[in-house]
Amino acid sequence: MSVDIAITSTARNLDVAFQLDSKESLAIVGPNASGKSSVLLGIAGLLTPDFGHIVLNDSTVFSAGAAHPSVNVPVHKRGVSMLVQRPLLFPHMSVRQNVEFGPRSLGVGRAEARSRAMQWLERVGIAHLADRHSNELSGGQSQRVALARALAVEPKLLLLDEPMAALDAEAVPAMRVLLAHVAKERPTILVTHDVLDAISLSTRTLVIEGGRVTDEGPTERVLLQPRTSFGARLGGLNVVRGLVEASDCIVLAGGQKVYGRAQAELQAGQESIAVFSPGSVLITRDEVQASARNSFDARVDAIDQREGRCRISAGGFLVDITLGALVELGIAPGSNVHLLVKAMEVALHPA
Repeated sequence: MSVDIAITSTARNLDVAFQLDSKESLAIVGPNASGKSSVLLGIAGLLTPDFGHIVLNDSTVFSAGAAHPSVNVPVHKRGVSMLVQRPLLFPHMSVRQNVEFGPRSLGVGRAEARSRAMQWLERVGIAHLADRHSNELSGGQSQRVALARALAVEPKLLLLDEPMAALDAEAVPAMRVLLAHVAKERPTILVTHDVLDAISLSTRTLVIEGGRVTDEGPTERVLLQPRTSFGARLGGLNVVRGLVEASDCIVLAGGQKVYGRAQAELQAGQESIAVFSPGSVLITRDEVQASARNSFDARVDAIDQREGRCRISAGGFLVDITLGALVELGIAPGSNVHLLVKAMEVALHPA
């Protein structure tokens, strides 16, 4: 199953193109209102783009524009299933009947639809709830029913739009494991804000900002070696932008130099970004003599404590230290601090 998508929607400020092959699963990440869900709606046929094409396994399901014949295959004939944040189960039906509904609506016989429903309910671990109604289910159980219903129609492509956003924290790990198994069996496109979802469920990640693709590649590379500010924040990393002065140095807008290791060939004057982890930053109250080539003066904006560690936001940078170190240094919001980072901890990428 191959996926080839290029769609433009003026009303949604969307202009996106990407491809996906049968062995890949794709995570789409980006800020709120960046166009992530609109991409899924377009693929599913619930949003009609102004121009472009959507080709699923060499079959064109949408085409519009001067260079393309007009094609717009109905939603139910695209071979696509979509799972959204809310299960949207039919309240007047039992669990089994909810799952049977998809195959039956496609013309599958009653016996075959029931067989498929029970097979998928077994796969998602809730066959014992087949005769219950949706108002008797927990959030996690309801989302499993919705997943079984989406898969019972044997879709060529599975779309997941924040499928765990409405789940209780206790239900998320089990659902993530289940979706990971499903994503290995068929092409899957996932919209998420959760870095763990992207890592667990996708082989590739697409970053969309302002309706445009700003980064794309293997998930680990996009999250650990991001090329955009959003990708860096999502991965919990620091990023600064500047112009290349030398193969190991960029110059920021204010004239400060940042030294690091080039991850690709860099040309003098080229726009580039420097990326480093919060854990690689040494924070002090006083200037110290150190071997680190990079230093920044900053004021502490906020401190977030989590599980015995503290994340400090200072001058646009993130710094991770222990609670004990925070107390010892006497750092608080408003404190003036010095940040030191070794060049070997900084990755330089073309912007």
